[in-house]
Amino acid sequence: MDGGRAQIIERGVLTAPDEASDVAVGQAEVIGRLAAEPRVGLAAADAAAAELGISRRQVYVLLGRWRAGEGVV
Repeated sequence: MDGGRAQIIERGVLTAPDEASDVAVGQAEVIGRLAAEPRVGLAAADAAAAELGISRRQVYVLLGRWRAGEGVV
């Protein structure tokens, strides 16, 4: 058929297991709320980190990606 290489059926469509999808959607909800604020202080970042079960640094990484338009989900 294609020499053993995978075919791209449709561009722009990504599937993930339900568990991974749920995590991404939860992160998007929390990070989206933070991104609406002009500045995110340590207290807000720490609260988001606790809610998501990640580090403060990772919250800022996700926030940076969100604001850069890379998307979190």
